[in-house]
Amino acid sequence: IEALRLLVARGVDAQLLLIGSAKFVAAATRFDNEAYVARLRALISEASLDERVSWLGEREDVPELMRALDVLLMPSWEEPFGRSLIEAMALGVPVAATNVGGPPEIIDDGREGYLLDPRDPAAWAGAIARIAESPELASEMGRAGRLRVEQSFTVERHVAEMMAVYERALA
Repeated sequence: IEALRLLVARGVDAQLLLIGSAKFVAAATRFDNEAYVARLRALISEASLDERVSWLGEREDVPELMRALDVLLMPSWEEPFGRSLIEAMALGVPVAATNVGGPPEIIDDGREGYLLDPRDPAAWAGAIARIAESPELASEMGRAGRLRVEQSFTVERHVAEMMAVYERALA
């Protein structure tokens, strides 16, 4: 949200789509995700960004929504893997993702997208602006992401790697 505010202040005509909903909302969860969403809504209003943020909730048409994006953002503070990154990359969409957890194993920073400190909105705004201001860069990153997925995230490769683990364990 802060990155969006910075982009708008720079004159970038940006929109933010928030797809999905808060997960793990039981009292026993580690974080109060409902309070987090309430804080996000308050931040959006305080920054006068209500017209630029769309809360889409749970959707069945996620592939179509992803294809419509200029860049997929994953600013998680903790991210064990990043399946949505791979899905966006498979669709040729450049990505900007947290440099925490799994995304550094998926993305070559500057090639398929950008890896960023999740708590540095200025860095996020800069990366998003670079992609938004250069259709050539966005296209190159999209092509590179699709190629990476085609080469690295196939069922055949996954099966071969799992079989290799089993073979080592049996040896």
